[in-house]
Amino acid sequence: MARFLTRDGEVKLCRTQRGMMLIDALISLLIISVSLTALLKLHWQVTRQSLETQMHNIALNLAQKKLTEIHNNAAVNYDLINSNNDSISLSYAKRPLEFKRQWQVQNVSSLDYKLITVSIRWKTRLSSRQLSLKTIIGKP
Repeated sequence: MARFLTRDGEVKLCRTQRGMMLIDALISLLIISVSLTALLKLHWQVTRQSLETQMHNIALNLAQKKLTEIHNNAAVNYDLINSNNDSISLSYAKRPLEFKRQWQVQNVSSLDYKLITVSIRWKTRLSSRQLSLKTIIGKP
C-alpha cells in the first residue's frame, strides 16, 4: 500500500489505493451476502427436516399405540379383531395435523394367528407420507 507524508505530517494514501479499498469492500460485502444466503437456506432445510422427523415420530407413536391396544384386547376378544380405520387430529406448533390410521387384519387359519398391519398417512406442505407396522397375534 503506497503511503505519502504531507507537510503537516499526515499520512495520505495514493489515489489508486483509495479505489482499491472500495472494490475490496464491495467484494467483501458480496462474499458475506452469499455466505448468509447459504446459511439461511441451510437453516430452512434443517428446520423443515426437523418438523418432518417430529411428524414421523408422532405417526410412529400412533401406530404403536394402536398395536398395543389390539394386543391388549386380543386376550379378551380375539375373534372380534377386525379391520377398521380412524382419523386423529392433533395440534403441533400451532398447526393442525391430521393423521389417517388404518389397520387390516388377515386371518391365517392354517396356523391359527392373525397378521395385523397398521398404516398411518399424513400430509405435509409439499407431499404426503405413510408409515406401516406389522405384527402377529396368536389365538389365546
